[in-house]
Amino acid sequence: MEKIRQQGLFDIFGIPLVLQRMPKKFDPDMEPKVMVPIWLRVMDLPLELWNLTAVSKIASCFGTPLPTDISTLRRESLDGPCIQVIIDTTRRPKESLTIQLRNGDFVEQNVEYEFFSKFCNACNEEWK
Repeated sequence: MEKIRQQGLFDIFGIPLVLQRMPKKFDPDMEPKVMVPIWLRVMDLPLELWNLTAVSKIASCFGTPLPTDISTLRRESLDGPCIQVIIDTTRRPKESLTIQLRNGDFVEQNVEYEFFSKFCNACNEEWK
């Protein structure tokens, strides 16, 4: 069981399936909370912030950062750096944040998720 779970995401018809260990004190009436690793792309990142420290800090505003992909470390991607974060799928995902640059200017930083459901996992309502 653990060997299969550690293989990561499984893809079923283009939708990721994440296997997680059942809590020891499972209660079927408890509020669902599903923490999922997902890739996040930081779009149009100012060049002065294109470093691992800044990208990790930005990613931590969206979830818990995990190790980044090799193209981000080498700055090979023209679309923006990618980093994997663990997010709570019962909450609406943030799409942007405001960053203050060293010169005092503020930038609205947008991100794109590799895949994120349009529906809340807790209530199955579409995100608005």
